[in-house]
Amino acid sequence: MLANTTTRTRVGILAALLVVAISSWVFPTTGRTNPVNHAPSFIGNIPERTNLRICVQWINGKGANAEVVGRIASALAQVAKHPDFVPAGLARGAGPHVQGRCDQAPTIRTDRRGPYVTSKPSDIYTYIYIASEDELRGVLFKRYPRVTTQETQCEEHKCHEVTKALYITPEELADDKLLINALTSGVGLLLPDEDLSIYVDGVTPDDRTNKE
Repeated sequence: MLANTTTRTRVGILAALLVVAISSWVFPTTGRTNPVNHAPSFIGNIPERTNLRICVQWINGKGANAEVVGRIASALAQVAKHPDFVPAGLARGAGPHVQGRCDQAPTIRTDRRGPYVTSKPSDIYTYIYIASEDELRGVLFKRYPRVTTQETQCEEHKCHEVTKALYITPEELADDKLLINALTSGVGLLLPDEDLSIYVDGVTPDDRTNKE
């Protein structure tokens, strides 16, 4: 009888620990939060980001005019209707802000062809660069929409993404549906019917069998 009681006690403790572990787990992406949908208190792992800030410019460094900024802002208002936008913390503070110039060059134009490594991430969460198909030709993106890591922050030998970059063409900018889809991915949310990627940067081999 004592042995049976002890066994039941151990099983109960293990079950309780399992429940605690499951309930405390969250997906490591902006687009999915825990089951109770508590919004995170910061954006992109950076507590100093009081609201979602986005910049947009042409890939050659030319700033975006008011019309382009307006199109991005209008599309972002549609993205804000995504069911995970608020739970992901993207509506926090004063809400989204779009500016017509970026303070960093696109990483695909640098010699290193990789994200900037920083100890002080930008207050911009998503950099948007407008480029022609010719300007993007030869650049291998893992998928479409063309979202890459703009900045990473490292601790010892572990690095994690803190800032994103989205590359769009003028044709995509002019197409409401394509622009909304691109921005949805650009702020870290999942597109409709999209599954969480099993790709782990630096771990999973990059599958380039599906060309854009």
